[in-house]
Amino acid sequence: MEKRSLSTAHVVWLTLGSLVGAGLVTVTGSAAATTGYSVWLAFGVATVLGFLAVIPYFFAAGTVVLSGGMYTTNALFGNPVLGGLTMINCLPGALGNAVVPIGLSIYLRAIFPNIPTLPISVGAVLIFYVLNLLGINALAQVQKYMMYLLLAGLFIFSIFGFKNFNPEAVNFSGAQFMTAGIGGFAVATNMLSMSTQSYFNALAFSKYTKNPKKNVLKAMLICLPLLLLIYVGVTMAAVGAVDLETFAGHSMADVAKIIMPTPVFLCFTVLCPVMALATTLNGNMSNFTIMLTTAAEDGWFPKAVTKKNRFGSAYIITTVVALFILIPAALNLSVSFITNNLMLFTNLVGLVPFYSLWCMPKKFPELWSKSAAHVSPVAFNVIMGIGLVARVALISFAMISLTPVNLAINLVVAALLVGFCIWRVKSGKVSMKTDYEEE
Repeated sequence: MEKRSLSTAHVVWLTLGSLVGAGLVTVTGSAAATTGYSVWLAFGVATVLGFLAVIPYFFAAGTVVLSGGMYTTNALFGNPVLGGLTMINCLPGALGNAVVPIGLSIYLRAIFPNIPTLPISVGAVLIFYVLNLLGINALAQVQKYMMYLLLAGLFIFSIFGFKNFNPEAVNFSGAQFMTAGIGGFAVATNMLSMSTQSYFNALAFSKYTKNPKKNVLKAMLICLPLLLLIYVGVTMAAVGAVDLETFAGHSMADVAKIIMPTPVFLCFTVLCPVMALATTLNGNMSNFTIMLTTAAEDGWFPKAVTKKNRFGSAYIITTVVALFILIPAALNLSVSFITNNLMLFTNLVGLVPFYSLWCMPKKFPELWSKSAAHVSPVAFNVIMGIGLVARVALISFAMISLTPVNLAINLVVAALLVGFCIWRVKSGKVSMKTDYEEE
């Protein structure tokens, strides 16, 4: 059994940190270019849909203590193939996290215009790669203090943003509100939804948390109101602080540079965007590593990759995750290209836990009866149904955001990955161990 040293607060900071990041400080400008001043409303819709779309993981969090986060959830309650699909989604997920180091370079170039993207990306990933090698307690402590700095930076930005607020930002009938209609609003919601679904990261820390069935679930629920306040409030402050043309297609740094005195702007850059991106990179890298390590122990990959250092970190898998995060930066891909092309597969895999968790009450009736998330059968089905509608909506938005060619490529890649998972299970090399504990 792993040492359970994390408190509810630690899990809140790890989960909230993985949520608040590139979407807020990097993608909002691109989203505003597709929907105008309504970008803050798109973020609010994306936040609610993102919460509902991962409802199954809330039930899982209150029912068992999981060794491999989402992977264990779907392999245990569903079947090994579904666990494999969830596990393999870590690799596209790692590619998607390239928006973090790329976003960091965007902000630093606002201060030092001639700095190239790739060295900054490599440096950022290297820092958190080393931190993740130091083990769960080290990264949890660092995450806590980075979140304190991040929230301070967001508060400072919001004060300056609302100081001379443009009422057009909340004019629903204005010409620059939903500039591309419902279609543009859907595209913006899809882009921003990348940063609204990572509540499930909390599952990866279940086995390290005190009284996990209650505290992990509590931490996940605490994140929703905090996330709504941050995303809607800060985005409204950003788009309302300047004219739409100044913000659309740009970052919060461009706004901050205009509305803040230079010393405050420099302080803001460290406190806000750098910390936002750092907490996301830190939280997601550890989540991916935990899932992939558990999957490798079950036979999805050669056992050799599960070797751990003296801090309990699977250093080979951590290295692979770090390299995947760097690939888009090395190829010089844009933030909008990365988000639009990776959200479809992520949302399709998001259907998996609905099947898995709908199987759970019948497959593990005793566990479910003692779950901290237990509800009546009717309430369970209604809540799961609402979540499924939200997931289908996000899939629709992701499909709208792609060209026919890119949509076809996404579907082919998805089919190939499904085929790999089925083949691997049928090969007999995958043998799931008891990757959960009841208490």
